[in-house]
Amino acid sequence: MKKRSFIDSTFPLGPTDIFIGGRVRAERLSLNMSATDFGAALGLTANQIYKIEAGKRHLYPNELIAMCDYLGLIPLAFFGELPSNEIPLPSGGTQNTKAQRLN
Repeated sequence: MKKRSFIDSTFPLGPTDIFIGGRVRAERLSLNMSATDFGAALGLTANQIYKIEAGKRHLYPNELIAMCDYLGLIPLAFFGELPSNEIPLPSGGTQNTKAQRLN
């Protein structure tokens, strides 16, 4: 039986994963790269890339940093224009990010 990571068991997949996955796909396609080539450059399989792009797999922080290094982007580039101003919390609630910016 595959052991689940802390992130997988604590943070369920959701709209943010789908949004970021779409951004990953857009960046990959802008380079005219196959998922196989993109994954190989990052140490991932094509299947892992497809799952990330579909929002069916979390993009881990170290993978995000590797993608940013490869693409010449900063991590914030994947989070701009999120569909909501709220971020999911492990408790199932949400935290309003606008309130954080006001402090």
